[in-house]
Parts: sequence; structure tokens; C-alpha cells
Amino acid sequence: MPIIQKDIKLLWGRAANRCSICRLELAQDKASVNESFPLGEQAHIIAREPAGPRGHSVLSDSERDSYYNLILLCPTHHRIVDENVEDYPTEKLHLIKAQHELWVRQSLEIATTPHEKVQVKNEETIVQFVKEWLAFYGFFFLFHTKISSDLDTTMPYRLTIYDEAKALEEWHARTQRLRELLFVVGEENLVVAMIHDWEELKERDEYIRKRGYKTPFSYMLDFKAPVYAINNHGHSLWIANQISIEYLEYLSFSSDTVKQIVNQT
Repeated sequence: MPIIQKDIKLLWGRAANRCSICRLELAQDKASVNESFPLGEQAHIIAREPAGPRGHSVLSDSERDSYYNLILLCPTHHRIVDENVEDYPTEKLHLIKAQHELWVRQSLEIATTPHEKVQVKNEETIVQFVKEWLAFYGFFFLFHTKISSDLDTTMPYRLTIYDEAKALEEWHARTQRLRELLFVVGEENLVVAMIHDWEELKERDEYIRKRGYKTPFSYMLDFKAPVYAINNHGHSLWIANQISIEYLEYLSFSSDTVKQIVNQT
């Protein structure tokens, strides 16, 4: 299945036509290629084929070709990440992509006319929530991958009962703490701009739309049975986890303290 134009435009636009690792400016068509502008490559994080790099996954064919599973790279780094899978696992590539897109947004923010910052309420508690959510963000990538592997009997690696119990215990501890913080913070205080990716996900996912979740935070934290959640809502949860960082990035534009924390991750 070919990558649709909407996802191609989203990928190139958010990466600012640059490699997500070396940030070298890239050409989108062969006619524009020269020594300074090599041809950009829309690399799959989880390979299109199961036998490819990082290819073992429960993602469908369409999900493998979606924006959320693509990262823009130069030819050199595309070859490096696919030939060195242990050094570039799935969760690391997602973090690299998120960090690069944050760098693009911050660069554009600096380049544009300064605007008055939105007043952030209850900043001390918000800062604590941001810190713990960023830790949960990384934990979730690993947790999702491990549980997905355990659910897929064709995968070569599966969790032991002990490992799964430890992972579930950590999930419940982290989500309980974040639910408490979200209640104290007030979900509305985490929203300083409309996030189009979240609106699109709500439009596509009937479960999210019917329950009226305001942000990815309340959606992800509402599940008390994570194995069931990943088995039945795994793709939407994966996307929501990435979108949650967009909320924090926009929030960082309104708080220097939050910006410092986000930049350190």
C-alpha cells in the first residue's frame, strides 16, 4: 500500500525538509538533488514487511505506511538505522522524530514575532505533571512494545509472567499518580491551543469521540486494564502518546519552566 499524500506532506512539513538525525536539508524530488541537497527518504520506523528492520509488530499494513510510523531521513542515516536495529529500536526512533519536530517548532517560534504568553494557572502542579508525564511517555513506548509482543504469538520474544507482572504494577503506579495530578491541575489548564492531530484522531476513533475525552491525557489514563487497552485500542493509544507531547510543547510556549523541562528530555 503506498503512502498517501496527506501523510507525506505532514512528514515533510513537520520535519522542515530536514533529516531527523543530522538535520541536513533534503530534496523531495530527484530533479532537485545535488551535493548540498540529497534526496530525502520516508523511512519506516516499523518496517513495511515483517521480515524488515523492527518489522515484528501488530500494526496493520495501512498503519505501517501512516505518518506516525514514518521518519524523514537522509540516505546515509536511513541506511545506518536499518543496519543497526539494536542501536535504533522503535522507541528510540520515535523519540528522535519527536525531538526533531520539537526543534523545528521551537525554531519557527523564535523566528516569528513574539506574542504575549498565556497565563498558566497552578504552575507548580502543572510542572510536576509535565515531569511525570514525560517519564510515562518513554515508559509507555516500551510497555506498548512489550505487551504487543506478548499478544502476538508469532513474535520471537515474549514476556515472562514475572516481567509482565512487574510491567503491570509499574503501569498502575504511574497512571494512578498521573490521574491524581490531572485532577488537581485541571485538564483545561493543559490546553493552550487546538491540536489538529488530536481532533483528527477523535474524528477517526469512535471510542474517543463517544466518551468525549478532551485530551490524550484523560484518554490514556482512563484505562484500568492496560493489556485489554493495547489489544483493543493499541494503535490509537500509540498515536495519542505521541500527540500528548504536542500538548506539552505548546504548553511550554506559555511557561519558561515547562519549556526548560521539555527541552531537557
